[in-house]
Amino acid sequence: MVFGELYHHNDEWKFKAVGQGFAGGLSALATQHGVNIYTPFLLYSPVGYASGLFIIKNIMSTNMATKKNDADMKFFFSVVAFLIFIPFMAFAYLHYRNLKSRYVTNKNVQRIVDIGRLYAAVGTAIAALAISLGMFWFISAMFTKSTAGTSFSDFVFPIMLVIYVLVMVYPLKKLADAAGTAYLGVILDDSSQTLIFPADLANCSASDIVKLRFLEGLGSVDMIPLTQISSFTREKGRLLHIQGDFGSRALIFSNKQKRDECLSALQRRIKFRGSRDLGY
Repeated sequence: MVFGELYHHNDEWKFKAVGQGFAGGLSALATQHGVNIYTPFLLYSPVGYASGLFIIKNIMSTNMATKKNDADMKFFFSVVAFLIFIPFMAFAYLHYRNLKSRYVTNKNVQRIVDIGRLYAAVGTAIAALAISLGMFWFISAMFTKSTAGTSFSDFVFPIMLVIYVLVMVYPLKKLADAAGTAYLGVILDDSSQTLIFPADLANCSASDIVKLRFLEGLGSVDMIPLTQISSFTREKGRLLHIQGDFGSRALIFSNKQKRDECLSALQRRIKFRGSRDLGY
């Protein structure tokens, strides 16, 4: 509260009653009139100096700890991603070699290789790995925090890591199989008059998706006799649907060129009874 002001004006001392509060309190009032109440305390008082030094050290140590934790997390993710990616690509290659030795057995085979589908499959696997690692880190941090100060806290992270590996082995193996199948592409076998392509999982129900049953179909192939294909539908974009006694199946490509290459190969072998061309 400012009760009054005493000032010198025209060689006379004068007093003016004010009776007004000052926003910010005493410290703001003193600072407004040029008085720094913090500097003398921090510089000349041993207690103030020690307190200031303690605060600065705490801030610096907190920042250093945060940076160290961030660096540790980046290192952990890099190591885990590297260790998982190598087996992933190895499984994908082995699955591809297995499929190739089974279905590409003679010269009477036309194979349509779509490298873009391989990139898409690998990208999907990387996204799934990143999301799973993020969830693993978050859940591990929650359990570590909840068990802090107990004898069990030192075992939380190793146990969670083992659980993560056990849970993710099968999905990553199936994603690797899907990458190998995507690289195999579409095969037209003239000897057996069969069309072989990555399995169409569009018939999976909501229950199959929730229960992760669709994982069983990843990496598998559909085999359809050419004589059973009666019509096709070329969709806009990269889709080609074939219809017949088996129902309908979708062949997915990474670009229109590969889609039209497959359609041209089918048209040379099949006399379609009907078709719908919705693409361009």
